[in-house]
Amino acid sequence: MVSSIDEIVAQKLFIQLSYLALVLCCAGLGFKMEFDPDLMIPDTKLSFYEGAIVVLGWQSCNVGKSFTYAVLRALAEVYHFSLDTPFQDYSERSRSVIIG
Repeated sequence: MVSSIDEIVAQKLFIQLSYLALVLCCAGLGFKMEFDPDLMIPDTKLSFYEGAIVVLGWQSCNVGKSFTYAVLRALAEVYHFSLDTPFQDYSERSRSVIIG
């Protein structure tokens, strides 16, 4: 059975838009990387100064001259949270800013 030109165009457009949506969500890599907050911050009773983050490269976040400290300090100033506060006491907004 022969499809109308409108059906063919609609089908091709749907395929292209579906492909575009897939590529945008994973940057064309075929998978989407997400962070697991429980692995990043296993003990939410700790503050950042007490070593809450255990992710490789972020353990120095409590060292005053480190890059990670500067990043967290800037986030804390902009989003109004304290690095002395236990992670479990942060607002949902602050948690999402930090974890992503």
